[in-house]
Amino acid sequence: MRRAWRIIVGALRGLMAALCVLVVVLWARSYAGRDVMERRWVWRDGEGIWGRSVAVVSREGRLRISVGWTVVAGKTDVGEWMLGGGAQRPRFLVRREKKQPWDFGEELPRDVKGWGPVHWSKYPGLGPWMEEWLNVYVDHWLAAVVLGVWPGWWGVRRGGKRWRRWRWGREGRCVGCGYDLRGTGGGRCSECGRENTTAGLE
Repeated sequence: MRRAWRIIVGALRGLMAALCVLVVVLWARSYAGRDVMERRWVWRDGEGIWGRSVAVVSREGRLRISVGWTVVAGKTDVGEWMLGGGAQRPRFLVRREKKQPWDFGEELPRDVKGWGPVHWSKYPGLGPWMEEWLNVYVDHWLAAVVLGVWPGWWGVRRGGKRWRRWRWGREGRCVGCGYDLRGTGGGRCSECGRENTTAGLE
C-alpha cells in the first residue's frame, strides 16, 4: 500500500512539473500569438440540440479557461451546424493563431470580477438560442508558481540530500548519518548500521 501511494504521489508530482513547463512555454509564446486548446461535446435531446465546450486560451501573459454550454431549440441552421459542421468536428481542437499587425490585444471584459492576477466573468451570450459562458483569467506567472512549488521544493530537497551524501562520502563519513569513519577503515557504520559502499553515494 505504501509503495502504491508513493507511485501515485510521484506521478502527480511529475504531472504538475510537466504542466508547469507547459505553462512557461505558453507564456513565452503568448506575446507572438494565441494558443487555443478546446474540447467540444454536441448531442441531440428531443427537439433541442445541446453543446458543451471547455477551452484554454493563452494570450499576452494570461490564460483564459472557459466553460460554456449552448442549447438550440428546434431545427435551426445553428443547430444543424453544431451537429454536422464545425462545432462538432474536430471534437478536440488545438490550434495556433499568429498575432496580426492590426491585433491590439485582448482586454478583460467590463463586468469582470476578481483581484490581481485572477479574474472571472460570466457571459450570458447573444442570439436566438440559450448560451452561457464562465471565464476564468489567470496570469501565466501565477499558474507556473502554483504548479511548480511542490515539484521545485522536492527537487531542491532531493538534490541537497544527494550533494550532502556525496560530500560525506568524499570526506570519509557515513553517507547515511555523517559519522566519521576515517578511523574505522570504512565498511558498516557503527552509528546507523549502513553499509558504506560506492552504491551508497548515489
